[in-house]
Amino acid sequence: MEISAEALCALLAGILEGDPEVKVTKLAPIESAGPGDLSFVSNPKYEKYLATTAASVVLLAHGVDSCHTKATIIRLHDVYQSLAQLMQHMERLSKPHKVGIEPMTYVSASAQVGEDVYIGAFAYVGDGAVLANGVKVYPHCYVGEHTRIGSHTILYPGARCYPGVQLGSHCVVHSGAVIGADGFGFAPNSQGGYDKIPQLGNVVIGDHVEIGANSTIDRAALASTKIGDGAKIDNLVMIAHNVEIGRNTAIVAQAGISGSTKVGEQCVIGGQAGLVGHISIANNTRIGARAGVGKSLAQPGKDWSGVPLMEHKKNLKIQALIKQLPLLFEQIHTLSIKHGNQ
Repeated sequence: MEISAEALCALLAGILEGDPEVKVTKLAPIESAGPGDLSFVSNPKYEKYLATTAASVVLLAHGVDSCHTKATIIRLHDVYQSLAQLMQHMERLSKPHKVGIEPMTYVSASAQVGEDVYIGAFAYVGDGAVLANGVKVYPHCYVGEHTRIGSHTILYPGARCYPGVQLGSHCVVHSGAVIGADGFGFAPNSQGGYDKIPQLGNVVIGDHVEIGANSTIDRAALASTKIGDGAKIDNLVMIAHNVEIGRNTAIVAQAGISGSTKVGEQCVIGGQAGLVGHISIANNTRIGARAGVGKSLAQPGKDWSGVPLMEHKKNLKIQALIKQLPLLFEQIHTLSIKHGNQ
């Protein structure tokens, strides 16, 4: 992609400082960018590279000093958000617009396939499935019986949607993700083993949801496991049966949410955090990485971390004190010797 600073500024609704005619062809990190590159600074620790960068154009927040750089500057209110907007634009230009059904696929005669749909080789679309307009099903995907996929949703290679899944519009499901597998339901029996509890529900996913590679979302036992509009689920996330995830909640890699837990809207759950079942998490809650959540969190807008779970600020104080334990022990030992106690 080649674009002038002037056109780029108009696209991002920024303010231009410098040569409007200079052109850029690709994005590059500020510390290694060269002539013809577009770069950015969204983190203050990278501002030092403004003086040395060879980038032709740099995206910069209002108020950041740029007097030591030779690059053309585009001032923006939110560099990170504008960068996301630009990269989405670049992706749309670079991606091939695949349509049609490739050879070596199976599409049931009772399936409904909309306009501009792409189904790659070795994909399977079961009886009664519905693929709305613009859906992309890449090779080796499985779309089970009576699964419904909303418009312009993408299933990347190897994604699996078990029967009865409802997937909204403009969603992205990455490779290896499994949606709608059985929830972990087993009842101990008198022989010391387990009887399987059939999982008769489904999974309902809203619009603009992204599900990372090798993540799993289990079907409900009776009703629906629900993922709200705009939720973002990282790679290797486990969401159990009957869980409900609120709108615009983000869940980071290797987090696990046990059955029947309800997570509110606009929450953030850090990597490797674990949530027990049958609890509720209030809106705008932030849970740190590796936290162990064993109870409901009823107050919205709070930060939590640690094992056992506690308010994040308190946990930081405790961690600071733990680092001082060797010194405290040495001081106590010295005092003990001084007073004759070995």
